Amino acid sequence: MASNKRLRNTPKLAGIITLATLLLASSAIAVPVERWNRTFGGEGHDYIYSVSQAQDGGFILAGLTWSYGAGKKDAWVIKTDANGSEQWNRTFGGNSSDEALCAQQTADGGFIIAGATTTHEKRNIENSVFGNMDSAIIKAWLIKIDASGSEQWNRTFGEIGIRGANSVRQTRDGGYIMSGIAAPFGEDGSANAWLVKTDANGTMEWNMTFGNTLFGEAKSVRQTSDGGYIMAGYTQSDHDIAWLVKVDANGSEQWNRTLNENKFDESQSVQQTRDGGYIVAGWTAGDDAWLIKTDANGSLQWKKKFGGAGYDFAFSVQQAQDGGYIIGGSTRSYGAGESNAWLISTDANGSEQWNRTFGGIENNGIYSVQEIGNGEYVLAGFTESYGAGGADGWLIKAGGTGYVQPAVTIFPKKTESQKPVSQTPDKKNMPGFEVAIAVLSVVILSLKKKCEWL
Repeated sequence: MASNKRLRNTPKLAGIITLATLLLASSAIAVPVERWNRTFGGEGHDYIYSVSQAQDGGFILAGLTWSYGAGKKDAWVIKTDANGSEQWNRTFGGNSSDEALCAQQTADGGFIIAGATTTHEKRNIENSVFGNMDSAIIKAWLIKIDASGSEQWNRTFGEIGIRGANSVRQTRDGGYIMSGIAAPFGEDGSANAWLVKTDANGTMEWNMTFGNTLFGEAKSVRQTSDGGYIMAGYTQSDHDIAWLVKVDANGSEQWNRTLNENKFDESQSVQQTRDGGYIVAGWTAGDDAWLIKTDANGSLQWKKKFGGAGYDFAFSVQQAQDGGYIIGGSTRSYGAGESNAWLISTDANGSEQWNRTFGGIENNGIYSVQEIGNGEYVLAGFTESYGAGGADGWLIKAGGTGYVQPAVTIFPKKTESQKPVSQTPDKKNMPGFEVAIAVLSVVILSLKKKCEWL
């Protein structure tokens, strides 16, 4: 009798175990695990705003540092190998405030960096709302370095007022396109979105401003398949409105579209998609992150929102190899801390496939994300949860499935000449994996109770 009972229950037992195993496997596949993370910085506040993969498989990072360099705040560029270990880092700037907001590898193997540099000059400007004062003159800044990080040249743009560069790309003719903000000292104190085209040596070929409202800024620019450019940012009347502008190869506007008209909407990142349209990521202050898909003429095809009850932001978007989209940002609705770094994957229609958070109990965020192949991603931003102190620049690699053994954090004794090198432990923030383990444990416990006769 006992033998027959065993035989009758064996297929059922095998089926339940198989189901639980499949649940565990599918749960692990659904959300990529953290492969490693690295922090960069000292006891000050240090941030990374841009990451892209270099030709050698490593990564180029751009940001700012309060811990190192010559001034109060310096532009900061770091090169790592494929495992995120620092190969070199460079600071750029004087005794005031400087920052690097974007870095890309160039065709010659070097790198182009865009940001802003500040000087203080006495200005006597008639009829200005700023009056006569010791003015902070902020200029857009373009720096070209070689593969070892040595400066080849740097150029500043803008003589009076506030000008800064948020994004730069090398163009097909070997020059560069740069987007940012132009706010000349003037009677109304207004600002405009700004595009600058240079030749290969950084000499300006043309520059254009866009917007006739109170305020505007271009956050992201890409060259398009027709040789023109697409620019994303915001324009302002009584509040910020997310904005998309298409120009031709000479910078002349072809069309512009307002994407969201809620309070304080900003588009932060844009990319032309493989169908010729555009994908745009941004956020509504106090509400949610959003993703907008348009056709080639900027007409809305769909819009998706992401987030919960807290403040949620999307700063970076890229079309993924599978035709969907990968979004990087920060969230106060989910995760362990005040704010957490946030990675979201969607399908081609913008429907969420998975999302996961990274970080500890303090503030953490992602400003830039890139898919690097084989279902793997590299993310860059900042963390206040780990590192040497204050806010540290943060680089994360995520992908694959399974448990990752934490690394050991080592904080060597700091000296004045020490370069910012530290490694932080991998965090096992795998909700899908943990749920599957829990379900499998319950199933096994239940089977044990029911099948003690075996």
